[in-house]
Amino acid sequence: MDKIDNKFFNVEANSEIEEYQKELYNKIFNSEYYPLLMEQGWKNEEIYNNVTKFKEYIDDLALSKKIKTYADCVKYNKFQRVVLTLRNNVIEREYVPLKPYADYILYLSHFERRDFNDELIHANWASLRPNVDRALRENTKQNKRIYLTGAIRSGRTYSAAALINKYTKKDVKIAFANTPKLISELNNEFFKNKQEFNEDMNLYSTIDILVLDDFGSEYKNEIVRDMMILPILKTRATNGLLTIFTSDYSIADVAQLYSFTRTTDIVGKQLKELLNSKCGKAITVSEISLY
Repeated sequence: MDKIDNKFFNVEANSEIEEYQKELYNKIFNSEYYPLLMEQGWKNEEIYNNVTKFKEYIDDLALSKKIKTYADCVKYNKFQRVVLTLRNNVIEREYVPLKPYADYILYLSHFERRDFNDELIHANWASLRPNVDRALRENTKQNKRIYLTGAIRSGRTYSAAALINKYTKKDVKIAFANTPKLISELNNEFFKNKQEFNEDMNLYSTIDILVLDDFGSEYKNEIVRDMMILPILKTRATNGLLTIFTSDYSIADVAQLYSFTRTTDIVGKQLKELLNSKCGKAITVSEISLY
């Protein structure tokens, strides 16, 4: 009979099962992970008697080493790694989250709402244009709102996400809302479910950080302005909460869009003054499309 190539542990295989067991053991013994198993304190007899578990463990370890980001987790459809533990003289498998997946779950825990795809999870402040970097630093230092404008596809949403990603290192709650989608939902609740409407209004009025992406492109009427936009912004301004806007439009343009008749022009001006008083100078990300 063939013997396992291991000077510490010899066994003869006298059945197909034992032959397969020996084959797996030899693969483990000759792998780069065998020294690690020894460092972890496993004995050769334990490895041999639980060879399928240990083979699964080292195969899993090899795959886990390839995973550096959450995108890798998705690519390989792998979010956990195998850990072997000895409990009551029985070797058992346990599963723990891979670090990129654990980091992703922690990242998501900051968001009450997130209307952007996973690509922007990696939006990086260091990659922002110098003028945007300086303006964002100045506005955040002075605790002002952020109003990002510029050409279509100039990186306004990316810039907002890069700023938000810095805050996910802190204990904050964030709502990153596509404004047309948000207003559509609130408008529907306003007429069909007042309880949900009030709960959501309270959420967006009081959450630590609110991003209103594509602001100004939402459906507009006096109810939207007077019962949704203005109450949210007024409450946030009163409480000094950070609000970030991205928009195709200047603040003056948005105010004009929300002025429906002469009798309501004054409310449109109120919105303009509210935005100007808290936002300071709007930040032009770029006057040309970058992608």
